[in-house]
Amino acid sequence: MPAILLSDARPFDLDCTLDCGQLFRWHRRDGAWVGVVGDAVICARQEGSLLRFAGAGAQRIERYFQLDLDLPAILAAIDRDPVIHAAIVRHRGLRLVRQDPWESAWYRISAPRTPASPLSGA
Repeated sequence: MPAILLSDARPFDLDCTLDCGQLFRWHRRDGAWVGVVGDAVICARQEGSLLRFAGAGAQRIERYFQLDLDLPAILAAIDRDPVIHAAIVRHRGLRLVRQDPWESAWYRISAPRTPASPLSGA
């Protein structure tokens, strides 16, 4: 599997990102995550500072998981009170994905009685 190198300057937590309730077409299978991004079936696994993936190119993976954004700068800009600070510390590698807006809206419309899962203890 190809890999993307992560670092403190580019923090990422795959489990936290995919298990936080913002997505519905990703499932854990055999120690990896399998999901659909647009027309591609993606398999992803994080091994420490490596994000391994199959099913799409590195640029698409980086864009989808917003690894192209400066997360430390974003977090520094919003870290203004104790509640936000605690959330940042607990879920530092959580990233909002660039999910297709129609896909997100369709899920919310078609499953109105299914609440998004809360952040897990990941």
